[in-house]
Amino acid sequence: MTSLGKEWAGRERILAAVGGTLRDCLRRADAATCWDDGRFVFMLPGTGDEEAEAIVGRIRDHLVVKKIPQNFRWGIASSATDGNEPEALLAAAERRLREWKRLKVGEGVL
Repeated sequence: MTSLGKEWAGRERILAAVGGTLRDCLRRADAATCWDDGRFVFMLPGTGDEEAEAIVGRIRDHLVVKKIPQNFRWGIASSATDGNEPEALLAAAERRLREWKRLKVGEGVL
């Protein structure tokens, strides 16, 4: 789960750029959806934590190059450690995202 922050100007332009970035950075088997205001969920099947971090890092880097204003944060959940149920995975990712915000560090929390 990622969050781009709520202080957006020109949301349509930003969402179009984010969509293009996701097409460029995600693999064919991956899926992404806009969860709520500026938050996205990525399903990355068969992906370990390190590879998920690399994919999220590519997304972040592409957004920086496109000069998209962002407050990019993320929380990663894995079926290997957090269960197979979608609710459990989303809850784990949300928990890690909140922890990241609490720590206010420059990297996501696994």
